[in-house]
Amino acid sequence: MSRQSNRAIFAAMIMILASLAGCLGNDTDEDRDVVIASTYHVEQLASAVAGGLVEVEMMSTMNVPVHDYEPSVQDLARLGDADVFLYHGLGLEPWVDGAIAGMGSDGPATYSTHAMPGDEATLDFESILINKLCSSMSGPATTDVHVLADHPREAEELHGDDAGHNFAFPEHNESHNHNETNSDNETEHNHAEHDEVSPEETIANPEGCDAGTAINVYHFEKGEYMLEFESESQDPFRMAIAAMGGAHHHHHGHGDGAFEWAGIFEMSDDTHTWSMQKVDGSYADQTMKLVLIPTDSTTEETIHDLEGGVEALMEGDCTVVEDGETMSSISADGSCFDLHVGSGDDSTFTMNTAGISGLAIYAQHVPIEFERTKHYLKDSAGEDIEPKAEEGAEGHAHAHGDEEEEEEEGVCHDEDTHQDNTNYTTKEDCEAAGHHWDDGWNDAYEEGAAFVGLHVEEEGDYGIALPAGVAVHVLETGHDDHDHGGEDVFEWAGIFEMSDATHTWSMQKVDGAYADPTMWLVLIPTHSASEDTMHDLEDGVDALVDGGCTVVEDGETMDNIATSGTCFELHVGTGDDSTYTIDTDGLHGLAMYAQHVPTEFERDQHYLKDSTGADIEPAAQEGAGAHDHGHGDEEIAFDPHSWLDPLAFSAQVEVVYTALAKAFPDHADDFRANADAYKAQLADLDEGFESAFGDDGTCSKNIAAANHNAYAYITQRYGVEFVTLHGIDPEGEPSPATVAEVLERVEDDGIIAIFVEEYSAEGALDSLIAQTVSDDLPNGLEILTLHTMEMAPSDSSDDYVSLMGENLENLKTGLGC
Repeated sequence: MSRQSNRAIFAAMIMILASLAGCLGNDTDEDRDVVIASTYHVEQLASAVAGGLVEVEMMSTMNVPVHDYEPSVQDLARLGDADVFLYHGLGLEPWVDGAIAGMGSDGPATYSTHAMPGDEATLDFESILINKLCSSMSGPATTDVHVLADHPREAEELHGDDAGHNFAFPEHNESHNHNETNSDNETEHNHAEHDEVSPEETIANPEGCDAGTAINVYHFEKGEYMLEFESESQDPFRMAIAAMGGAHHHHHGHGDGAFEWAGIFEMSDDTHTWSMQKVDGSYADQTMKLVLIPTDSTTEETIHDLEGGVEALMEGDCTVVEDGETMSSISADGSCFDLHVGSGDDSTFTMNTAGISGLAIYAQHVPIEFERTKHYLKDSAGEDIEPKAEEGAEGHAHAHGDEEEEEEEGVCHDEDTHQDNTNYTTKEDCEAAGHHWDDGWNDAYEEGAAFVGLHVEEEGDYGIALPAGVAVHVLETGHDDHDHGGEDVFEWAGIFEMSDATHTWSMQKVDGAYADPTMWLVLIPTHSASEDTMHDLEDGVDALVDGGCTVVEDGETMDNIATSGTCFELHVGTGDDSTYTIDTDGLHGLAMYAQHVPTEFERDQHYLKDSTGADIEPAAQEGAGAHDHGHGDEEIAFDPHSWLDPLAFSAQVEVVYTALAKAFPDHADDFRANADAYKAQLADLDEGFESAFGDDGTCSKNIAAANHNAYAYITQRYGVEFVTLHGIDPEGEPSPATVAEVLERVEDDGIIAIFVEEYSAEGALDSLIAQTVSDDLPNGLEILTLHTMEMAPSDSSDDYVSLMGENLENLKTGLGC
């Protein structure tokens, strides 16, 4: 299921629960005073104030990361029986709105616990980004001066880290033909061969930056980009780049969980073979745990639906399977197997899949790390079995052994005939024949332009800050792009789960006018509401639009949707709102491709609703930007991690006190005493942080390196600056690019430790530590824990106060205090 909760599904679940209340409930529930908390840190608040006078339960009965949790039917049944429900808010628990709306007046008294002390503002991601960039623009650069390349082919590469960089333009290179011009006698500036990424927002003269600074905010997918700078003055300049926070709510990167990779497969054979091979002379690991869960639904949603129980299976007893043995007796609820490689170059393990139509597989390591010449999963005939959906593999190319490699990008150009010569498909062969290999970069460009590459390790929003007089073009050079704002016929695509016989599509006037009086909409039924399906179906959209669209006027119905898809042309009415019914009877899912982004037509209501009026959110979408569904007064994307600030947590104690005193007035005096006592402990915590990192603190150093951007409230309160090192996965070996970035930080910022979250595998970063050994760091970098409390701690004797105390001591150690 998408991490954006579908309110309609929750509403349907609640209706089912109402009929099952007698089965799922407890006969004594009416005599219990129950408070349910959404997350571990909220449970800590509730337990501290309740003091055992009422029962406090966690919403999840399993220790699942807060960003990955989706409530089960049983969880929702318990929630319906509770007196009070406490959740943090700020988008941390995206399922809450749908669950509570589905319960209506029968639901518990519900409170968001987030609060800040006094009139302090909640930190929003954009403000945090601006502060980071302005600081990097004015502070010391993390690198020496880069001399930019005067041609893209010669450009060095930066990483999309939080850093400032000093640049100098190259001296004019006569070997390049800068004088080649177009018919208007102007320098030809060719971006046609490479899609240019446009900024989603430009912030001119942001507060805190030098006058004339401009910040462009881009959405980058993981991959390679080229930055082309232009300046009339050619003076050296400073550029800063930083990632915007908030990325965790749209990815399923399981670096913090029990598995690195997940895939789901259709099974059509009684046996299958799992392979692990030596690569470059050794196995990536001598063992690997696999969790296998049978399923009848091989969709991306099923991967996410089943993953909640994987950690418990992996941490339980896993059946050891040696090279050549069989994984058998796979339980309907899932089984864990611990694969041990043999002494040879290849190890194989048979899976008994008789009677299993689909299988979700969760692996301790990414299986392609063990591929040398063959695919990791085959059927009994030796045919490769590919996943219907996967995550964590980062683009598996399947170039096994002598299989055909990806063609080299470019074309061979005969400069004598001025024609392309298709007989030569590689640069080497082309140039050997005396021709010119054109890799898509035009040798004609403006004098004053210069280049540097950019590697983005993690998809998300990034800000680039530049001084006045310097312009930048961002060009895509190497990733799988699905941006349909260019030549494709549609601007937006979304895929939805359908659970109602009719739905309503809305178009509204915004600022007194419709964005367009018409919009065509292609609807394609599907059984799999996944992002992969959305991309698979998009190839047929152009033909459906070109083939003619059925006109639908305001108030009419889109019906008779063909299984291969149907195009409708919506015409708005004369009023402020236009609505169109979609006949979805019998449809499980619907892929939609729109001429315009539907949020352009939103004033105060969502563009798609079910027959009860509940908003229907896409399971996946593209082209919509950051649609936050804050209709009317738009919601700002806030950093939710306020509980890591002891003073903010103290303000949240008051929210919980008010909620419990109202629900259980007989205990109000005791709640007050408990709240005051707990706030005194939090004040002591604050004093400890202030003594170490405040204006007169004992720690002179204040730059810490971490693998998670969750600590902005600590920065705001105590001045500890965190640099986020992308690509550090505490469950697996870091990439060479990540190692290079870490080494640069060690040298430039004096980093002596890296902070990771709890539940990190011991030894996973040993190779990184070894590469940082030096005279200054004879034992290499120290790896220390910073608890985010997005899961309950492994030691049940710990609590919020003890964990924050450990955070304080670890920060002091890691900063050399």
